[in-house]
Amino acid sequence: MNERIKELKKLATEVEHSHGAFGEYEKHYRLNTEKFAELIIRECLNIIGEEKCGVEVSNNLAPLETLWSVECAIKENFGVEE
Repeated sequence: MNERIKELKKLATEVEHSHGAFGEYEKHYRLNTEKFAELIIRECLNIIGEEKCGVEVSNNLAPLETLWSVECAIKENFGVEE
């Protein structure tokens, strides 16, 4: 697993507190899978956004249009709202 995925996993991990059988304080860590998936999708959209900024506008707009199409398809497929 690469470092960025590890960072996103950490951001999506929630701490739950409880008391054990003998009254001791316990911490439990739980991965919020929905949040983790959302973070990964948003990361992908950020990469596409950066790529769009790097495309030189010339007579050929196909690369830019392709990036826009991919971005819209990802948002639609996963129900991402701005």
